[in-house]
Order: sequence, then structure tokens, then C-alpha cells
Amino acid sequence: MRNRSGFSLIEMVIVMVIIGVIVGISVPGLSTWYRGRAVHAARDRFASAHGLARSTAIRYGRLSELHLDASANKYWIEVDTTGGRDTIGGIWQDPPVTFTSTRSLLCFDQRGLPSIRTTTASQTCGSPDVKVIFTVQGASDTVETTVLGKVLR
Repeated sequence: MRNRSGFSLIEMVIVMVIIGVIVGISVPGLSTWYRGRAVHAARDRFASAHGLARSTAIRYGRLSELHLDASANKYWIEVDTTGGRDTIGGIWQDPPVTFTSTRSLLCFDQRGLPSIRTTTASQTCGSPDVKVIFTVQGASDTVETTVLGKVLR
């Protein structure tokens, strides 16, 4: 009799089949979890952008605008800083996640309160309440803002 070390081919195949079954069972659950996390992260980024738009208006003492472009799936903040219009914080996009919005422009005055006046680009800010729905492959989440500018998740 020989002393053998290692595994036989049959033992290796059995282990690989067991691993395959475990992976096959867990992947659908993981992909659902991933889609849910992507939507929640997009929701949280939008809420942060909303807060940044308010604080930017206070910091510069000027009207701050939160632009929502659902067709291009992006949103950004603009403010007149010192003689020119600047984009604050960059342009946010969440590639796997799309969104729809009831408004395309939210404005905040020097005190950080929602404003409905006309901006420098002759756009009307409109009502400060907005409903934004983020979706990705069946998973969705909603952010709403009130007339006073409070974010509801």
C-alpha cells in the first residue's frame, strides 16, 4: 500500500458541484441586494446635493439652483459666485440608476430657504416641493421635498 496525499478527481468534482449549487442559490439574492443598494445610494446622494444647494446659497449669499435633468440622468448645483456662474460639487450621475422628477429646477435664497423667483437665466424656479423617483431594474426609491425645503426619504 502506498501513502497518498491529495484528493482524487471524484472528490474534487463533488466539491465543485457543491460550490456551484451554493453560488447558484445566492447570486439572485445578491443581485437584488445590489440593485437596492444602488437605488438607496442614489437617493442619499440626491439628498446630500439638496443640502449642498441650500448651504451654498447661504455661503455665497446668493440664489443657488439645483438643476435636475432626468432625460440625461444628471443633476448639479449652480450659483453666481463672484462674477460668473459656477457649478458646485460637480455633476452627479448614477449610471445604473435612472430617475424621474416632478421639477427640473429648485432654487434657494441667501437664507437657504426655497425660492420661487425667476433666476438669471429667465427660468422660473417654481414650487420648491419635488418628488424624485430613482429606479434600476425593478428596484425603486423616492425622495420628496416639502414646500419648506425639508427632504423626506
